[in-house]
Amino acid sequence: MRYLEMAEKSLQAAELLGDAGVLRNAVAEAYFSMHQAANALVASRGESARTHRGLLQLLRDGFSGPGGLSVDLLRAIARAQNLRESSHYDASFEPERRDLDSVLADARAFVARAWEPVDDGEPGA
Repeated sequence: MRYLEMAEKSLQAAELLGDAGVLRNAVAEAYFSMHQAANALVASRGESARTHRGLLQLLRDGFSGPGGLSVDLLRAIARAQNLRESSHYDASFEPERRDLDSVLADARAFVARAWEPVDDGEPGA
């Protein structure tokens, strides 16, 4: 399965989990939809990251500026990553519906942007 297809499936899963009230997992899936879309972007340039933070760095280094990702989208994936980490690793953290709604909106925008060609090239792999 291609990265962008995986991103779409994670986004669908996030929406279903959110509808079921399973907010921790919904937040995580929303982040992973962005993560897979980001993997598609870096793979389109023959690169890969070994860590989540490394992936964010590759995005900042290679996909910011004209023709790339907006500052808002770069910030959105970083926020989503932090929210996912809290959801997975902080037992006292309980995401609220507004947290999920925000990360879902960001994930939809991020995944949609990843389907668009970057610098007149192909969409992510």
